[in-house]
Amino acid sequence: MEKIKNIMEESDSFALILKEKPEDHELIAREAIKNFLKNKGKTVYYMPDNPEEFINKWSPILIDPGNHSFSNSISIHIPKGQTKIKEINYEDSDDALDLNIVTENGELNPEEIILEPKTTAIDAVFCFGVIDLSGIEKLKNLKKKIVLPGKEKIVFISHSEETCAQKILEIMRLIDSSPLDTKIATLLFAVLVAERMCSFQQSREKTMEIERELVRFGADKKNVNEIIMESLSLDQLPII
Repeated sequence: MEKIKNIMEESDSFALILKEKPEDHELIAREAIKNFLKNKGKTVYYMPDNPEEFINKWSPILIDPGNHSFSNSISIHIPKGQTKIKEINYEDSDDALDLNIVTENGELNPEEIILEPKTTAIDAVFCFGVIDLSGIEKLKNLKKKIVLPGKEKIVFISHSEETCAQKILEIMRLIDSSPLDTKIATLLFAVLVAERMCSFQQSREKTMEIERELVRFGADKKNVNEIIMESLSLDQLPII
């Protein structure tokens, strides 16, 4: 855990990566740690984007579910030489965006202008869910979009005897021991409930202990339970 603490403290930008078809608890867990990191002034990107169905279902408790994908940008290299740039502006038409480069002296040779895709440098990566060859392959493909950190700054959060909610809470406590933000506590409570829905075999005593702690932090238990009940089909509803 000391390694993760150092990563959290020393890194300014994070990539939060999920498998191709993530479960609800993994998506919510990512939302929880994303908002925690953003509250600490960190820059956060993730892949894939949140599915529309997930956003619609969990919107009552989501804080900022928008697109946080890796930004795509292009660098325009203009040689200085004998040419002095006076102004750069653009015109937005119906079918194109025209970039205008105005010089004070000399002509600018279009052949000397170089367009180059710019990759995003990432300080640390958190991977959620089952780790398999497809997950490793995804990280390799990411190198086309971002500059990945060394292996020592890539952390895998997978299923085990501990709940995902418990792991995320432990990570948050590494750099902040103060009471958890109410909205983030609600997200972690939702992770806990969603994990139970997936029938993961965690200790009931341990999960109840985490549940009580999150409720003490102000987790909106009622709202989460209403979302769960609303999403259940008729044959899944409890029988009295």
